[in-house]
Amino acid sequence: MRRRSAVAASLAALALALALPASAQAATGDFSYKFVGLNGKAQSVTLHALPSRQCVTLPEVADPSSSEPAFAPHNDTDEWAMVFTGPDCEGDSWTLRPHGRPTTDNLKLRSVFLTPPAYADCLCFLAGRSLATLRVATGRFASPPAWQSESCGVGARLSGDG
Repeated sequence: MRRRSAVAASLAALALALALPASAQAATGDFSYKFVGLNGKAQSVTLHALPSRQCVTLPEVADPSSSEPAFAPHNDTDEWAMVFTGPDCEGDSWTLRPHGRPTTDNLKLRSVFLTPPAYADCLCFLAGRSLATLRVATGRFASPPAWQSESCGVGARLSGDG
């Protein structure tokens, strides 16, 4: 019985790896946010064609020791956006729907991860995971570890993840 489960998990991992292309595609639309510049005034940034299924650390706020986090993100892309309080998609996260309303200045971020609506079920899996897990979930590693099925869709958690 365990052997069948292991084989099924391996086949699911292979199917997931084949379904996710290795190269990232760009989202359609704009992602914008604000940050406090060196002059102490709020500045706005709009990113066009942000890469899909890839962590993007915002350059103006990448170093937590020398800058305040960005704030008020607005996801006007056709993909779901998960914003993170830390660089490299670490820390607390919040999910923004495609073409959503602008958020308040209270929502802070240092990095963002976009995913197409077809993969939105896995955002609950990505929440609170490390960047290494994000890379596995997006197919960026050649041989991902065995996946286990859970309520989040295909392969909701890594084996040994708890």
